[in-house]
Amino acid sequence: MTITRKNRSDPQYVMSMFAGPVVKWALIICSMISVIFPLYWLLISAFKVESEYRAFPPVFIPTKITFDSFIQVFEENQLFENLTNSMIVSVVTTVVTIIAGAMAAYALQRGPLGRRLRHFFWSMVYDSKNVSCHCHGDSCLFGDARVASY
Repeated sequence: MTITRKNRSDPQYVMSMFAGPVVKWALIICSMISVIFPLYWLLISAFKVESEYRAFPPVFIPTKITFDSFIQVFEENQLFENLTNSMIVSVVTTVVTIIAGAMAAYALQRGPLGRRLRHFFWSMVYDSKNVSCHCHGDSCLFGDARVASY
């Protein structure tokens, strides 16, 4: 029969020994309520009539369900026009960013500045480990490994 000792640095062990299972489950339940309740409130408020979502004290369970809020958003607030404008802006921004990033990556990979930066960063990494860097032309020698620049 083998007896294994529990690892005292294990987070599960620390949590279970902190205050016991009752406190652990109380914390878990409170955390779940703090995450789930706002989502519940958002969902039921979308289907309440105006008098219920403006009521004080608040109504937790709606007595009358309506879709008037959704109809108002889609008809009166020009939702589709605004969504179309947002999609155009986001697609154009994404395409421009990808093109600019690809050109910059190509320049850094193929150009002389890219070689110097690559050598600089490699030397920083390997010098921090006390390994010498010998650069000659288009290639560098780091310790025992030869790294070629293309």
